[in-house]
Amino acid sequence: KLEQAGISINPLNLIQTGESLMGSGVFNEDGSKLQVTATGSVSGDTVKLHIWTVVAEYGNQIDKSVDLDLVRVDRIVSGSYQLYSGEEAIGSGNATASRAAA
Repeated sequence: KLEQAGISINPLNLIQTGESLMGSGVFNEDGSKLQVTATGSVSGDTVKLHIWTVVAEYGNQIDKSVDLDLVRVDRIVSGSYQLYSGEEAIGSGNATASRAAA
């Protein structure tokens, strides 16, 4: 959940191979649901993710992305985010997540 933006990325399914993460999910904003792709890395309890909307010529035209810097404590992951529309930074704030799998 991107707290100050009223946006959630739920579900976000991630696969970890070593220190690398990749995955996909749904970007939820003002009743809109957009498919997203994610890449990132894990180092100890720190998670860095870059998540972006899937833009297609005959489909979604909304180009948004989020950079997340998170820290895991038990089953809660929290930290900060930077939200972009295209290349322009449009928001930042706190992000929280729940870890659903071990």
